Amino acid sequence: MNRSLLYNICWLFIWMILACPGVVSGQSYTVRIGSGIGIVDSPNFRSSIFLGRGMVVYPSQYDFSHMPNGAIFNKYAIILNDIVNGTISCNPTVVKFDSSTLCTIIPSAGYYIAMITDNGRDVTANVAGKLYVLNNITFAHTISATFGKLGDFNNDGNVDLIDAVIALQVMSGVSSATQTLYSRAEIIGDGKIGLADAVYILQKAAGLRIESPIGMVLIPAGSFQMGDTAGEGLSDERPVHTVTVSAFYMDKYEVTKALWDEVYTWATANGYTFDNAGSGSAATYPVQNVMWYDVVKWLNARSEKEGRTPVYYTDVAQTIIYKTGQANLVNAMVKWTVNGYRLPTEAEWEYAIRAGTTTRFYTGDCITTDQANFDGNKPWSGCPTGQYRGSTTPVGTFAPNPWGLYDMAGNVFEMIWDHYWGSTYPSGSVTNPHGSNSGTSRIMRGGDFGLYFDGFGVVTGYASMLRSSYRTELIPTAVSPEAGFRSVLNQP
Repeated sequence: MNRSLLYNICWLFIWMILACPGVVSGQSYTVRIGSGIGIVDSPNFRSSIFLGRGMVVYPSQYDFSHMPNGAIFNKYAIILNDIVNGTISCNPTVVKFDSSTLCTIIPSAGYYIAMITDNGRDVTANVAGKLYVLNNITFAHTISATFGKLGDFNNDGNVDLIDAVIALQVMSGVSSATQTLYSRAEIIGDGKIGLADAVYILQKAAGLRIESPIGMVLIPAGSFQMGDTAGEGLSDERPVHTVTVSAFYMDKYEVTKALWDEVYTWATANGYTFDNAGSGSAATYPVQNVMWYDVVKWLNARSEKEGRTPVYYTDVAQTIIYKTGQANLVNAMVKWTVNGYRLPTEAEWEYAIRAGTTTRFYTGDCITTDQANFDGNKPWSGCPTGQYRGSTTPVGTFAPNPWGLYDMAGNVFEMIWDHYWGSTYPSGSVTNPHGSNSGTSRIMRGGDFGLYFDGFGVVTGYASMLRSSYRTELIPTAVSPEAGFRSVLNQP
């Protein structure tokens, strides 16, 4: 071994001790030294010195480049400390030199983001909504989060009568509200501290408040008139009939590309196969170009990833979890009462978009491109024209419907469980219908941003397609940029 190479290897060991947080005792690391590649072991390093809890190690197959001069890794780990009362997911978690990653920060129900730190530096001000972007990465990052309880004004760890009194004082102007106070107290999301926030705190203090799962909204039980109540739609929107629906939880937003990728990555490593990897304009935009079969498998994977019971099976005995292939599922293959994720039924979806409204749109008799993403050149008759964006928008861009659901109208059509079984609804009152077992297509609802030619000879984006009662169909093998979905859960 020549002196130069010996010097380089010695320098490398010193550098690893001082600068490499990912070294683990007994682990081998592939290292590039000049033009050669060698294996460097670390038998004398204690992992507790170099690894904090929850940190990611650098496996041996990763190349380390620019060694020893400059000492720059080719890949860097995004390290997430143990997180309590919320979650952080970064995509990707191993980042190439000078590239970027997107971290999604989601408080648990009843909590808010109090502080985010990046390598010990407070970066809370750089968090946009629930997103933190790291650009031009040149070293490992350790991301930590602190979550506080919503309504805990005095920060004592409890939401009680004292906090309710403070909220009422702020509402009445007796006390001023700082920005920090707003982050704890502006619970309802209407931009002000008001009576609704105080009521929330009183309910929480009395133990009467049940929180929805992260990112979901509780849809209350009730009955409604399903179908074309205005008598102006298509024949398959009739007859109007009474439907009763049990309470359930629904995703507040359409499933994003970031969430799809997170679950997809887990699923493909745990026995699931998909025909399409999905696409999307960016991480916070709705996922597109996924077939119905893949969506149903993805929902099972999301359930298993979170320790829930999968909903969909390939046999009527409900013993074989649907993970691969294109299975013609029927109602008997679905565990309707378990706690896993599933697609909404058509009745659940229409009940949710209406949110107690009986008008043409949940916005009233008109809907505009300031309220939803569709082709503004195709408004409802007598309603204002608007802009045509020509693509999806980030989820949550527009105001939600009365029950807090975003983009139920426009952006992308949303896939539904039910088969599209024929030209009309069955007549008569029903409770929690699951649809027919026959038919080769599945239902889509909600309208989209507007494609002039979507591969099926259909022109989309019309405001008429955003009506609460509008129905259309989707072949389950179809892959379309106009179709996405959202998940639902049963209320326990």
